[in-house]
Amino acid sequence: MVPLKGKKFAGLLITHYHPDHIGMAGWLQNKLNIKCYTSKKELFTAKTFRAMPDDEYAEIFRNVFVRAGMSEEDIIAKGPATRLYKNRVHELPEFEIIEAGHEIESNEGRWIVRTDSGHSPEHISMLDSSRNLYLSGDFLLPRISPNISDNFFDPLDDRLGGYFKYLNDIQSIGNETKVFPCHDWPFQDGAERAKNLVKHHNHRLSLILNELEKRSITIMDSIEIIFDRKIGDEQMHFAIGEARAHLIHLDVTGQARSHVDERGTVHYKKNS
Repeated sequence: MVPLKGKKFAGLLITHYHPDHIGMAGWLQNKLNIKCYTSKKELFTAKTFRAMPDDEYAEIFRNVFVRAGMSEEDIIAKGPATRLYKNRVHELPEFEIIEAGHEIESNEGRWIVRTDSGHSPEHISMLDSSRNLYLSGDFLLPRISPNISDNFFDPLDDRLGGYFKYLNDIQSIGNETKVFPCHDWPFQDGAERAKNLVKHHNHRLSLILNELEKRSITIMDSIEIIFDRKIGDEQMHFAIGEARAHLIHLDVTGQARSHVDERGTVHYKKNS
């Protein structure tokens, strides 16, 4: 924070509930005596995970693995989920809730807030169209595709559908707007990047649909289909979320149908 030493902060805006974004917000509020802002669903999710008892937290992640079709042996080998969220998130600050369309006046211009579903439930980004500047958070990154994860609290929440809506809509910023992401470096060609991300996810959907022509699959099966690399333990829950988000989208849009077996594992087949 040395380059900002001596600067006065007007407030702190948290784009979403993930620990690398909200983790030190409470500490910063106390340190700088500033207001903090986020969206309603992001705050709900952060509060829920942070307050969750250890046994309930572990059970949620066990259910994620069972639902995906992970074997009991692999679940036991992984051990119970640790309190990674609570361990990585400082005491939450007092937040003021903002919604899509909220305007933030700065010394140089005016930012318009938008909220979208995909990487998280109600992610905040901000556009200053008069200066061609866009603060994209984690939704539009220059090199990687943001992880699109399913909703722990609503098994039919089509997060990928929400992300498609965002990607198609954000193309209106064109390729001249300078995009400032929360990861990596500022870039332009935001509209082109959004188009490429649509193609990326459509390709993954087509891979799954091709496999569904041959057989019924689980979420664990689909991980091997859409990822071209071996997924390690640290990344497995992200991969499960990403794979299931694609399967939920196919289910919700009528291209596939799902059923749950006695164990609780979800199986998908092509909708004929």
